Amino acid sequence: MIDMGEVKKITISGFRGINRPPLELDFQNGKSMMIYGTNGTGKSSIVDAWEWLYSGKIMHLARENAKEHAYPHKEAGNDQTWVKVDFTRSEIGEIVATFNLDRITHPFIEGNYSEIKKVVSHPCHLRYRDLTEFVYATKGKKYEFLSSQMGFGDAIKIQNDLKKGSTRLNEKLIDLKKDLEFYKKEYCKITGEEPKSIESHLKILNNIFYQQDIEYINELSELNVKLENLKEKVENDEKSKKLSYWKTIEQIINQIYPIENICTDVSDFQYKLAEFKKDENKISKLILLDLYEKGLEAIESLKAYDECPLCDQYYGGNLVEYIEHKQKSLKKLNTMRIEIEEKKKNVNSSINEIIKKLDYASNNLSQLDLESPIVHLNENINKSLTFFKECNIQLEKRVENINTDYDFINKIDTNEFNSLLNSQEEITESISIQIDELEKNEYRKKLVSDCHKLHNLSNYFSKWYDLNRSISYLIQIKDEYEKIKGDYIEETKRNVQESFDSISSDVAAYFNILECDNDVLGDPKIELYSDSDKAVELEIMFGGEFIKPAYKFLSESQINSFGLSIFLSSVKRFNSTFKFIILDDVINSFDIYKRPRIIDIISTHFPDYQFLILTHDSIWFDRLQKKFPQWKRMEFSGWDYMIGPRTKTGKSTYERIDESLTNDRPTEAGWFFGRYLEGMLQELCESLGASVKFKKRNEYTLIELLQAFRSRMEKKLKKDNPIVKQIKDFELESGFRNFCDHWKRSESDYSSSEIREIVQKWKNIEKQIECNECHKFIRYEKNGNYEHISCPCRNTTLT
Repeated sequence: MIDMGEVKKITISGFRGINRPPLELDFQNGKSMMIYGTNGTGKSSIVDAWEWLYSGKIMHLARENAKEHAYPHKEAGNDQTWVKVDFTRSEIGEIVATFNLDRITHPFIEGNYSEIKKVVSHPCHLRYRDLTEFVYATKGKKYEFLSSQMGFGDAIKIQNDLKKGSTRLNEKLIDLKKDLEFYKKEYCKITGEEPKSIESHLKILNNIFYQQDIEYINELSELNVKLENLKEKVENDEKSKKLSYWKTIEQIINQIYPIENICTDVSDFQYKLAEFKKDENKISKLILLDLYEKGLEAIESLKAYDECPLCDQYYGGNLVEYIEHKQKSLKKLNTMRIEIEEKKKNVNSSINEIIKKLDYASNNLSQLDLESPIVHLNENINKSLTFFKECNIQLEKRVENINTDYDFINKIDTNEFNSLLNSQEEITESISIQIDELEKNEYRKKLVSDCHKLHNLSNYFSKWYDLNRSISYLIQIKDEYEKIKGDYIEETKRNVQESFDSISSDVAAYFNILECDNDVLGDPKIELYSDSDKAVELEIMFGGEFIKPAYKFLSESQINSFGLSIFLSSVKRFNSTFKFIILDDVINSFDIYKRPRIIDIISTHFPDYQFLILTHDSIWFDRLQKKFPQWKRMEFSGWDYMIGPRTKTGKSTYERIDESLTNDRPTEAGWFFGRYLEGMLQELCESLGASVKFKKRNEYTLIELLQAFRSRMEKKLKKDNPIVKQIKDFELESGFRNFCDHWKRSESDYSSSEIREIVQKWKNIEKQIECNECHKFIRYEKNGNYEHISCPCRNTTLT
């Protein structure tokens, strides 16, 4: 590993799970660092802080709708939320990002930030959750993940924005065409033919003008003058004027009625809403439904029935049954929510239709000098309209966000709305009487009818004509926009494919290391779909045949191997001058036996890189220490709300055991050793092909693992090999595990010296089965008729 890395120090204050005093990660002038801590001790806050300083946002929080307001620690004061990174490069120096309370999406930046963006073109951090989400992602989401991992995040955002723009143009075009169809039909109702051109429209108008002894017009610009002439004719005759008024009222009323009586539907919706929102706490947990679904998939895939796939905590029971129970209770609630959402949608649709009618009536009646009974009708319309619009605002919200105190029925079932519902017959009859009386004079009837006809035809044709032009123009814009969008997408796809191709050899190399024991897998590839704007699939050689998509035959761990290989290859290719990588609990995505293989990739392919590795896996932490003793070590021993992580120097398991024994705490030392030993034996049994009785819940005792290990070694080694006797002797000491793991009232507890002696016995065995060169344990291999037990580099071989 390099002596001088990219980062000297990272300091974090008042950010996420880290409060004050600030947490300092001192890399001692560029050393790599490993941090061990159980889940919930604040490790991921470090990665969040790095991502925020690098990009100004934290993507996984954005996906969960916990955006910038969730960044500061709850107890952090003004200007106490900041991240500072001291780089070894003099041209970058020190960069500080401080949370800006006035503009939370725009942190205050101090330092040469533009220089970072030059050298760090590709995200250099990877979380466990990124890999697990990658496994279950759709082809489109895989494309976005891989593209962003290769530095195409901005391009993908632009691509998505272009698609949204295209969708909005289509929606606008549909709306305009709908309006066009409406005015075309209204025009046709009067004339018996659809509008075609200005010439045909003038011909229709002139025919009406001729019947009223008004001169022809040659252009539409003359129309308003002629309409005024006709209007004067109506105005000059008091009864004609009156008839025109009532004809206008009749037209408005015909647009209002019928009005749907929605009081029963609103009442039913309000009752169901109240029932649904009785338990607000349960409603807030509906967001967990998808998480439960993914959790069950992960459990079945990993066959880990007693360990939570999200936090890795042990669960003393049937985890599948527990999650299914939680899921069932929420599914019932979700079914109710879906049902109420549908009711809300229907009620809101009805209210919107009524608002549209009342708006039309209110706007048109406001231009007239109203007479009884229309004055009272107009008052009812305006009051009802106010209440309906208030309800509409509430109904635009998701049902869980609607205030249960809001009384919909009190706003809808009003005297004003009921009056509107009940007065249709009375109003229409009153208007008809007025019109019938005034239309007894045929000349007056014809005059007013033609005046209204000309006014409506002029309005409908004008709207139809303008809409036609707008639609033609919008289609032209849309075609040009689609070409720009298509060209951009094709160029992005070409660049992404070139990037895929440029890292393919490294991806294959890293994948083959991680899956070196699988003879039927090979030649991993990333395939971009040519018939889609953003879809990608993983391809793999399986048994001599290319399989696409790869997850048809790959396990979750193997797909994670694919994902990690792509990430590491991308960092190496696209951050070629910035050699710093953060890995957050990625080991959790892999089978136990792949721990040393990831170390192989780091040591062999990234010897000149600086790493920050965070893990809750104590065995991997031990392995990292053995392979990279020069790395800085830190441990998060706990978490405090007011402070954040409790930190101390990271120690290997043997160092912790020694410390406990030095302080005469044998039970604690035995507990540490027992956990370490069970982890080691599981790895050894797996690599040696030892037979361990299958248990659905994946729970194995120390004695079961030791017996399987001893039995395999007896079977494959010569009888006189001294290590077999050492293992048998050590097997007799396995009782310490039970004493150190469970409280017992005993006069003969293990002493510190006894535990130290037991630990030393295992150390003596471990020295013989772990290679000093490659730092790996022995494994069983068979080539033809030749069997051997040795480490991967063959420096340590047992016979």
